[in-house]
Amino acid sequence: MTTDPTEAVDRPTFTVSAAALDVAEQLRAIVAALPADNAHDRHLAARLIDAAELKKLADLRDAGVLTEEEFADRKAILLGHDKPTSEP
Repeated sequence: MTTDPTEAVDRPTFTVSAAALDVAEQLRAIVAALPADNAHDRHLAARLIDAAELKKLADLRDAGVLTEEEFADRKAILLGHDKPTSEP
């Protein structure tokens, strides 16, 4: 089945604090500014971004927006595990 990209799609929505989004954007800017040959610093910065994203996911879970299973799935994807614990 092909989906029309202009077709409206129901997607879950949630709220993330402006402060959390600001921190994530600042970290992304830091990573983008690092020299390409500085792989170690780029790796560390990427891990900081992952930590910020994981914190946002945990906050959503704690607020009841994500179930424990949804949190675990997104965490697995974020941390680069093979695949989520549940099937789509």
